[in-house]
Amino acid sequence: MYSNRTSSQFGQQETTCHLLLKELQIIWDEVGESDSRRDAMLREIEHKCLDLYRKEVDEAKLCRAQIQQEIADNVAEIAGICAAMGEQPLHFDPKSCGSLKKARETVVSQLEEMRKLKTKRKKQFSEVLYHLKNISSELYGSMVANAYLEENNLSLKRLEELQKQLLQLQNEKASRLKQVSDQLNALNSLCLVLGLDVKDKICEICPTMVNSTVTKDVSDNTIKNLTSEIQSLREVKIHRMQKLQSFAAALLEMWDLMDTPMEEQQKFHHVTSKITALESEFTESKILSIDSVIYLEKEVERLQVLKSTKMKELLRKKKLELEEICRKTHLTTQTVFQSQHSLELLDYDQIEHLITKTKEEALNRKEILEKVEKWLVACQEESWLEEYNRDDNRYNAGRGAHLTLKRAEKARALLSKIPGIVETIILKVKAWEKERGQEFMYDGSRLLSILEDYSTLRQEKENERQLQRDQKKLQGQLMAEHETLFGSKPSPAFKSGYKVSRCSTGIPSITMLQDPRHASLIHQSNKKGNVTNQKGSILRNKNIYHSTQSSAGKDNSKAIGHSVKLKKTASSAEKGTEIQSSLTRKPLSPVSPAVLSKANISNFQEDHRKSQNVATQQKSQMLTATPPSRPYIAGDEENMTPKNMALPVPTTPLTSVPMLTAITPDSVYSGPTAASKTSQSFEYSFEEVRAGFMLPKTYAQ
Repeated sequence: MYSNRTSSQFGQQETTCHLLLKELQIIWDEVGESDSRRDAMLREIEHKCLDLYRKEVDEAKLCRAQIQQEIADNVAEIAGICAAMGEQPLHFDPKSCGSLKKARETVVSQLEEMRKLKTKRKKQFSEVLYHLKNISSELYGSMVANAYLEENNLSLKRLEELQKQLLQLQNEKASRLKQVSDQLNALNSLCLVLGLDVKDKICEICPTMVNSTVTKDVSDNTIKNLTSEIQSLREVKIHRMQKLQSFAAALLEMWDLMDTPMEEQQKFHHVTSKITALESEFTESKILSIDSVIYLEKEVERLQVLKSTKMKELLRKKKLELEEICRKTHLTTQTVFQSQHSLELLDYDQIEHLITKTKEEALNRKEILEKVEKWLVACQEESWLEEYNRDDNRYNAGRGAHLTLKRAEKARALLSKIPGIVETIILKVKAWEKERGQEFMYDGSRLLSILEDYSTLRQEKENERQLQRDQKKLQGQLMAEHETLFGSKPSPAFKSGYKVSRCSTGIPSITMLQDPRHASLIHQSNKKGNVTNQKGSILRNKNIYHSTQSSAGKDNSKAIGHSVKLKKTASSAEKGTEIQSSLTRKPLSPVSPAVLSKANISNFQEDHRKSQNVATQQKSQMLTATPPSRPYIAGDEENMTPKNMALPVPTTPLTSVPMLTAITPDSVYSGPTAASKTSQSFEYSFEEVRAGFMLPKTYAQ
């Protein structure tokens, strides 16, 4: 019917379109439209008709799709609800309903039924989850991990699982109530033994548990705090029990040592009777309270003070014994006791062990220490011999002089053995260190280092002595060369006709009246033994000699005139100047420094005058003489510190004669008064005459 009606409609439409097309053809003929224009307009009309039909078809398709989508969504929701509730989804065929609109109405009615069933199931889940939440918060303080409502899982199986879980939580809650009750009882018993207030402890853990009308807290935190507090109190109980038992054992030991009467022991019988008791046996009230432990501790301390007074004396003796052994073996307490703690903190057994260990160490070091003692004795003799050799009066005859000479001979013999002793000690020390794998210490320092330093120092001293001998040999060669050129100069001591000796007062007689520069040279080279000063002294004498030659060769007339002036000055000084002491000198009294200085000046002028005469007489020889084969160094000894044998270019030194003769003494009136002063003479004792201590004529006049 639908097709017939449609075909009739299409037929009528086709007739109408044909008529309209004919009418349009007539109009185009009248207008005179071209065929191409007519074809284009016809094609346009056809396209417009097709577009209109196509639009209508698209709208119809869209409406059909919307209805189908609604049906599919409802079917999917029904399937989701069935899946969430764990039921089989309903089978639905839209074709069985005839049209899509009827199918849509059927699906909507089924969806409403499934939604009501889902709401009922969610209510059941909510009730179970509510109870789970409350009990889990009481037990754990938080909700159970899977105790929440899931929209996609509302099956009967899950509902049964939640109900089982709720039953388990209810059973656990009952168990925890019993556990908390037991813990409170244990806490009460511990506080009773330790002398503590149980209510204060419970209030610290959970204030709500103090009131008995309120339901007890069975949360994990409360049980954990109770367990921790009980464990802590049990540890305190064990600690105090052990402390009390140790005090009781100490009491029994000291009572036995000090013979304490039974009346005094009876006060602590309740403690000493539990010296071997277990933890569970300490149930008496306040038996382990802090006051009981302190009281017992004070009693032990009182007895220990009595005991320590006797032990301190014994420890002091042992420490002194250990220090004495260390001193004899040249060990330090740090070497014997290698620890961060002090020696004062050691007990009797440790000190006894250290004494035994130190004695064994001393026995192992005995052989080397004996060698070291011999070496130290030899070093002392060496030091004494050096002091003895520096003494200028060592050959003077006196009381005990022969004993000193014998000791010097023995010291020299022992001195020759020192290198062998040192070498032997070094070999033994090295063998000892290699065997024991540690350094041999001597008074806190390594003995091998001490011996090596001593050997080095001894070698340096030996090199210095060898250098001094070489310098003395060089000085002798220079003196021989000087005597070859100028001849030997007789000593003033031999001119006087008697032997020069030292006076008993310690003041030299004629040696003090010699040339001060020459005397300082001899004093430095013989007494100090300084190698550098010896070089300077020897080379300075040679420099004076060469400077005299060069000055005489360069200006002969100047040297002769200067010599004549010196002669005139010396002759006038001898005739017109008289040296007189302000005080009358007594026998064996020391000469004043002023007199000695004047006498030295007079002797120096006389020596210089003689040297000038010799230089004048040999003037011609020095002009033709060949230059010296050895170089010389200009300058005084105090201004040079030579470090090697290289010699600088010589310079002409300044003479010291004008300095000493610059001030010409005033002429003295040679009248009767002068003659009377000259006629005065000094009195000399027998010892001074025997020793040869007589002043020169210039001073005596």
